[in-house]
Amino acid sequence: MKKTIMVEVDAAQLFADESKDWEFCKEFATYSHYEACEFILHIGPKDYSDHRIKEMEEFGCSAGLINAYKAARESWATNVLFYA
Repeated sequence: MKKTIMVEVDAAQLFADESKDWEFCKEFATYSHYEACEFILHIGPKDYSDHRIKEMEEFGCSAGLINAYKAARESWATNVLFYA
């Protein structure tokens, strides 16, 4: 058994008009619930999350999404839930 910590982020502004942030989460989320507009991204070890951040940057995600992911990582979260 493993304990996990999830950080929740209200991403309504980040997901406006099916933005790049919304597209990224839709494509890369570990878990997606489209009807509820909820996307969980795994954080994992530093090398994994560094790679995920690089993917976000290359995809064209906003600084808001990237910084929220980084803040979740810095708070020792295992996953981050972006919802709108």
